[in-house]
Amino acid sequence: MASRARDSLADVWEVLPAWAAIASSSGDPAGLTAMLAVLRARAERLPGTAREARLDRAGPGALYVSCRPDAPRRVLLVGHMDTVHGPDVTAPPIERRGDVLTGPGVADMKGGLLVMLAALEGFEASPHAPRLGWDLIVTPDEELGSPLGAPFLAAAVGAVHWGLVFEPAGAGGGVVIQRRGRSVLRVDVAGRSAHAGRDPASGRNAVTALAELVLAAEAMGAPDAHLDVTVGTARGGSQVNVVPDRAVAEIDVRAPDAAPLADVAVELRRVADDVVRRREVQVEVREVVGCPPMAPTPVSERLARTYGEAARTVGIDAPPVRVGGVSDANHLAGAGLSVIDGLGPLGGGLHSPDEWVDVPSILDRAAAAAVLLHRLATGDEREPAPG
Repeated sequence: MASRARDSLADVWEVLPAWAAIASSSGDPAGLTAMLAVLRARAERLPGTAREARLDRAGPGALYVSCRPDAPRRVLLVGHMDTVHGPDVTAPPIERRGDVLTGPGVADMKGGLLVMLAALEGFEASPHAPRLGWDLIVTPDEELGSPLGAPFLAAAVGAVHWGLVFEPAGAGGGVVIQRRGRSVLRVDVAGRSAHAGRDPASGRNAVTALAELVLAAEAMGAPDAHLDVTVGTARGGSQVNVVPDRAVAEIDVRAPDAAPLADVAVELRRVADDVVRRREVQVEVREVVGCPPMAPTPVSERLARTYGEAARTVGIDAPPVRVGGVSDANHLAGAGLSVIDGLGPLGGGLHSPDEWVDVPSILDRAAAAAVLLHRLATGDEREPAPG
């Protein structure tokens, strides 16, 4: 089982560089379509039915594979095919340095996709495989917050008992049991333009009004409570001799619970009302990205322990860890499913030209996940109610 998972990755040094060479950024339909094709071909080595699940009429769909939908125990395995590296930028080189491969998306998460697929190949060698049904979903828009993928994932939750997500491993090879939630607030300010030299007093400066708002937003952060408020973008105006009538900012909010995310939006709208009154401008504050927290549950904590035990049987450590970033695991947790994340390989430099992955860890993590699936099938992990 574990050895079968490792054996299925005998071609990892050929496959992973080839996958990394496919520029499959979230906004590149051609690249995502190409990536979907190679993933589907690889998935067809597994039992079950592999198909493209259309998420909207125009864009590329998700890879969806379902095996044994009537099994008494069912698990959902999730990954994403999109990266932050697209054809419109110079791609980082794909290079091998000993056991390490560097290149776009090698860890996040094309390496993770190989872990997931190999784990299933290994698990299917178990005599207990018929007792566990599984669904596999690979979304095309996780790096955008899964605006199309999240509803599809939520619809899949009701029929399964556990969720496994194959983002890169946490610190020290850890399995992720908690992620903070995220909210992106867009602030639009409409003022009134005027000549900066002849009649500036008749204008209403949208940029200075926005400056008040972003400084107020930044002050709402509370690092001791793990509430971070970051002004990510701000822009406005057209040319220097015109009082600017438009300005916009995007603000990233992260918190371990849903309530602080909502509180920041409420407080920012209160500040906006005051700015509107004093500066005679118009302000709109709206959430453009929302991602619920991934909080640990008794089931997910027990699942993480079971994974840790499975990892030790193949010679690696996977302690439970908490991280600040978001993933599709947040959406699964928000839909009510007990989920663990970070089952992918060891890597770093994510989203940068220096992204790297430890290739032997792909084999190790695939073996560990195969053992975990075997334990879910045999009942070594108690069965919760479907999500």
